[in-house]
Amino acid sequence: MKRTIVVKRTNTFAVRALTDNDEQVLRDLLDASAALWNEVIGKNTEAWESFFTLKDQYHDESNTSVTEHPEPPGFRGLGNRRFPMVGES
Repeated sequence: MKRTIVVKRTNTFAVRALTDNDEQVLRDLLDASAALWNEVIGKNTEAWESFFTLKDQYHDESNTSVTEHPEPPGFRGLGNRRFPMVGES
């Protein structure tokens, strides 16, 4: 079964550079931030795709390669409550 994960997020900032140098620093910062965010999204997508693959394999009775119930990526359970762990891979 093919799953499609779509993540849409927009961060909007109102900034005003006071000098040409400030403008360049802001552009560099925004470029670095966008690159980092794209890397995080890629890692997150990879982790969730892996989770769903393992889950499908776990529930496939003809496949004995996955014997432990897979857990969602980046989550830790506390009783019946689950909390996302920021920065985990």
